[in-house]
Amino acid sequence: MDEFMANIAATIQQMQQQNATLAAQNTVLQQQNTTVIAALQAAQPAAHQPVLDLFDSTSPFDLSTRNGANAMEKASAALGTSWDGTLELFNAFLLDLKARAREMHWDAAPNDGGILTIDGHDLLSEYHLIPMSDIEAARTNRTNDRAKQNSKSLFLTLSKSVRGELKIILFGLDGNLPAHADGPTLFKAMIATTAASSLQVSIRARDDLRDLDPADFDFKITAINAHASHLFSLATTSASTISDAERTQLLLSIYKRIKQPEEFFQWVGRKIDEFEDNTLTTPAGLKVHQGLMNSAALKATRLAVDTCTWKTTTVKEDIVAMNAAAQATKSAPKKPPRKTPEKEKETAPSGKSLPPFLRFYKRPDSEGNAPYVVGDVKEFQGQTWHFCDCPNHKGKVKWHTHPTKECRTRKKWLESDGAANAGIVDEDASDAPDTTGPIDTSALQAMLANAMTMVPQDEGNEGLQDCIGEMMLFVAQNS
Repeated sequence: MDEFMANIAATIQQMQQQNATLAAQNTVLQQQNTTVIAALQAAQPAAHQPVLDLFDSTSPFDLSTRNGANAMEKASAALGTSWDGTLELFNAFLLDLKARAREMHWDAAPNDGGILTIDGHDLLSEYHLIPMSDIEAARTNRTNDRAKQNSKSLFLTLSKSVRGELKIILFGLDGNLPAHADGPTLFKAMIATTAASSLQVSIRARDDLRDLDPADFDFKITAINAHASHLFSLATTSASTISDAERTQLLLSIYKRIKQPEEFFQWVGRKIDEFEDNTLTTPAGLKVHQGLMNSAALKATRLAVDTCTWKTTTVKEDIVAMNAAAQATKSAPKKPPRKTPEKEKETAPSGKSLPPFLRFYKRPDSEGNAPYVVGDVKEFQGQTWHFCDCPNHKGKVKWHTHPTKECRTRKKWLESDGAANAGIVDEDASDAPDTTGPIDTSALQAMLANAMTMVPQDEGNEGLQDCIGEMMLFVAQNS
C-alpha cells in the first residue's frame, strides 16, 4: 500500500512539473506572437495622402519620381511671352515672370525655398535697388535644397524665354556666359544688358505718365492700367524711384482726364478727396495704387453695362462745341441757288424774250382801258401774239404765239359751256410762255424784303430766313 501511494505521489509531481514547463512555453509563444504582430503592423504602409499642389511643399522635388520630374519640368518651362530686350515687350514679359514665380512659390520666404527676396527687396519689382554683389552673396549663402532647385528652375525659364539680340549677348558671347546656373543672377544680367533701367528711359517714362491720354486706349481702364504699370516699371531706376503715393497721384491725374460718363468723373473726384485727406484705403496685401487700379477697372466694368459714353470732355463743353460748329455753319458762304438748265426753261419762240403784256386782259388807260377780245393781236420783237379769252391757261396767260382758233384748251372750254369748266387742264402748257420770265418783279422783291424783316431774329428761324433770301436772289437773277 505504501508503495502504491508513493507511485501516485511521484506521478502527480511529474505532472506538475510538465504543467510548469508547458506554462513557460506558452508564455514564450505569447511573447513571440506579440512581437510578430507588432512587426507586421509596423511593416504596413502609411495611409495615402493626396498631393494637392506639387509646388506647395517646402521640400525639394524628388526627381527620381514621376511627379517630381514633371514638377521640375513645368517650373523650368519657357514663359508665354519671350523678351528680345526691347522696352515694348518688357512689361508683358515681367508680368508673365511674376505669374510663374507666384505659381512655383519662388516668392516664398528664403527658409521655405524662396529666392526672390534679397536684402529685403523683391527682385522682380525692385531689381534696380539690388546690386549684383548682393545677388551673388545670396547665391553663395543659399543652403535650402528647395531654394537651390528654384534658382535652377528660374535660370532655365529665363534662358528659354529670351530671343533676338538679347539672347546673342547673353549666350552667344564667350565672356558673357553665366558662371552659375542661378536664376536671380541671370535676371539681373538681362536687366543690366538692356535699356530697361537707364536714366533716359526713366525720364521719358515719367513724361509719358504725365501726358497719358485715355482716349488713346479707347477709354479702356484695363488697358490704361496695364500701360501705366509698364511705365511705372520703366520709370524706376536705382537713381530714381516712384513711391506708392506718387503712383497713386499719377493714376488719379490720368483718370481725371475722363470727363464722361459723369458718374465715373464724380467717382474719381471722391478718390482725389480721399487721397488728399489720407483716407484712401486698399485691401490688405496691396499697395494703394494697385488697389486704386483694381477699383477703377471694377467701376468701369459696371458702367460698361449701362453703355455709357466715354469722353475727355464734359457735357457742357460738348454743347459749347456744338454751338460753335452751328455758328460756323451759319457764317459759311451759302451755296448759290441751283440754276435751271436752259433746256428746262420754257422760252418764247426762236429764243426771244417774253413780252410784258402776257397777262394783260384790258388795254392800258391811255387806250381807254377796254377789254381785249378774241382777234386782237400785238407785235413784239417781230413775233405776232394772239389774245385768248380762255381763263384756264397756265399762269392765267392771255397772249400766245399760236392763233386763238387753234387753242385746244379754249375749244374744250367752249364745248363745256365756257366758265363752267374752270378746272380744265391747259393742254397748251408746252406752248405757253414761261411766266417766270422778266416780268415786273419790283413788287415781288419788295414783298420778300418785307417778309424778311418780319421774321424774328431768334434761334430756329435760320431756315426760314435762308429760304426767303434764296427766293430774293432767284428773283433778282431772273429779273
